[in-house]
Amino acid sequence: MGGDADKHDSMVANALRELSTQVDVIALAQASMARVVAGLPESDRRVPILASPPLAVDYLATIL
Repeated sequence: MGGDADKHDSMVANALRELSTQVDVIALAQASMARVVAGLPESDRRVPILASPPLAVDYLATIL
């Protein structure tokens, strides 16, 4: 909300890297967080990272 998207994305990316060593799956509920996943190298995606925007679009496509 402070307008510093680069700082936000860096903080989210760092949290994803750290969490991926501690959990089996990560679920993101905010679109602003979901955009960070695409920029992560495969080596930082140790666990599945689920994001609500793409999942919602996929679901809508199945029911429409």
